[in-house]
Amino acid sequence: MTAIELVVTFNKRGMNMIVEGALLKIGPLDMLTNTDRELIRRHRPALLALVTGRLLWWFGADGRPAQLPLGAELPSGARFWCVEGANVWTPNGEMR
Repeated sequence: MTAIELVVTFNKRGMNMIVEGALLKIGPLDMLTNTDRELIRRHRPALLALVTGRLLWWFGADGRPAQLPLGAELPSGARFWCVEGANVWTPNGEMR
């Protein structure tokens, strides 16, 4: 499942997604399954970009930042990522 498909699925289930600061909040919490939580962790960067409408940036071993299209997933070699306008790069795999 992609981040876009996850957003559509949550919308169909009547769930809300909002961003407060660097936090992605999805609810109501009692509707989230363990599978949902795992998908959220896996797709967090792309979900943040989709919900905020901001582009996702990443960089890998070469140290060069690159922009991804809205809704795109991070490449497997991405070491850090941020949503456009953020003041900090997040290590790939770090969950908040």
